[in-house]
Amino acid sequence: MAFYLVSMGPLYRRTLHRLGHGEGVEEVLAANPTPRTFEVPEPARGLLDELTLWGDAEHARAALDRWYAAGAQLPCLTLPPGRPVDELDQVLESLRP
Repeated sequence: MAFYLVSMGPLYRRTLHRLGHGEGVEEVLAANPTPRTFEVPEPARGLLDELTLWGDAEHARAALDRWYAAGAQLPCLTLPPGRPVDELDQVLESLRP
């Protein structure tokens, strides 16, 4: 998430500001003075909860369940490139309905 806010121009920043996440966006920008760092400081962790699945499998599964309870019908999951197949299988297995 920090990568998109820091490196991808103003679109993501403006959109998240408009959706009420301006404070978190500004925290991320302040923590990353160059486009080569991607830190999410503690005060901006709410953005991670709103926009991503992160943490261990239990934490990510609970977040996905909250999204479904809030009405999400088809969350999109993007897996990190270059990871071993067994690791990706574990991620998918832990998140399947």
